[in-house]
Amino acid sequence: MVVPDREEFVARARRGNLVPVYREILADRLTPVSAFEKLTATEEPGSNGCAFLLESAEGGERMGRYSFLGSNPSLIFRSKGRQATVQEGGQIRELSIGPDEDPLTLVAALLARYSYVESPDLPRFCGGAVGFFAYDIVRFFEKLPDNNPDELDVDDACLLFTDTLLIFDHVRHRVKVVCNAHITDDADTAYEDALRKIEALIARLRTPHPAGLLTPTASEPAAVQVESLFPRPEYEAAVERCRDYILAGDAFQIVTFASSSGTFATVNGLDLGGGLLLRTNYSAAGLMSL
Repeated sequence: MVVPDREEFVARARRGNLVPVYREILADRLTPVSAFEKLTATEEPGSNGCAFLLESAEGGERMGRYSFLGSNPSLIFRSKGRQATVQEGGQIRELSIGPDEDPLTLVAALLARYSYVESPDLPRFCGGAVGFFAYDIVRFFEKLPDNNPDELDVDDACLLFTDTLLIFDHVRHRVKVVCNAHITDDADTAYEDALRKIEALIARLRTPHPAGLLTPTASEPAAVQVESLFPRPEYEAAVERCRDYILAGDAFQIVTFASSSGTFATVNGLDLGGGLLLRTNYSAAGLMSL
């Protein structure tokens, strides 16, 4: 059964231009990790290849009630310094962040397009922007030294906006397949488009499991050479300096970070340990594939 029905959808569309539509299915043997693999393995040609798996654990919980999965976002927002890009509809727009603005200013402008109509049967989160804000984004809000070299060259922010997603309910052992229908003209047309997207997503979940993380292979994968970007002697020296700062009362907690680099022939976030992490620690926030 699809919720809401067409008549109720049209009524809700009078209150806003973004109305969630969903169909509920049994989870059966489907798990968030296996669903993530299926979604990323069955993307249609021309898709952007991005996906996320977000967990809902809070506080000391080992496993949250909900898991959220989305793929092929309709919009991708990225920012680096005072430059940003918006990828949408096969086009990429470049934006500049003004002197009195920050990345959140641009994100707020993107969200302002929508007037969301809540559904009482869905959890508080059922769509929107999913991603990360890197540490360096703090420089938009605090005056800090900026002397460190940018060795990683990662985004300051990356957010995925998906209109269709899966919501696993681990208490009821069911999955809600949700499409947030954006009404730009005719409500009936938006409803039909939502139904089509929901059925297409369910069909992808019912495909045979792709070869990959959960499928045993006959041979071990080739070893990958990984190089530390923070040589051990320098890292240990940094730890000693941190101890001195703590003993002097200048700091009470310091996290030293050592990144590594390697080349992989074929890899995804699950192969790099995300699958194991999500199996053993569901409070681990989530996983993004970019």
